[in-house]
Amino acid sequence: MFFRMLKEDIDTVFDQDPAARSYFEVILTYSGLHAIWAHRIAHALYKRKFYFLARLISQVSRFFTGIEIHPGATIGRRFFIDHGMGVVIGLQTGAKVLGSITVGEGSKIGAGSVVLHDVPDFSTVVGIPGRVVVQNGKKVRRDLNHQDLPDPVADRFKSLEQQILELKAELEDRKERINQK
Repeated sequence: MFFRMLKEDIDTVFDQDPAARSYFEVILTYSGLHAIWAHRIAHALYKRKFYFLARLISQVSRFFTGIEIHPGATIGRRFFIDHGMGVVIGLQTGAKVLGSITVGEGSKIGAGSVVLHDVPDFSTVVGIPGRVVVQNGKKVRRDLNHQDLPDPVADRFKSLEQQILELKAELEDRKERINQK
């Protein structure tokens, strides 16, 4: 299981980076891969309440890779960090970054957010879908009201319901025309 996960991490590099040429090169030179592997060890220790040892591994990894990942952060499979110098991943509980997305330098993603688009430099993103609320230290949106966030599923149901009503009306109209003939 462990070695299968390591191989999957390496295969993910080949899937995501067209510049990757050999297993030897990837294993020895990809700092994002090293940071992920160190994080997997630190996270396992963190979950077992070996907090100091987990933080120590995290900090040693940060020193060598330039990538800081809090040992309590949950990182799923097939995660790839390319050109990761200065990347910081904290305990952003439940945040999701979906797709091939660039999170800009110095940016933050709020807990529970779902990021669907690139995040500009020095921004804070919150919400579902994620929206930039602070950029370069200035508030971007003041009208973000979490209880009134859009619901794309409900919107689609309303649209489909409206189409069904229109189709029923058209069908009834055609039935009436046929019966009148």
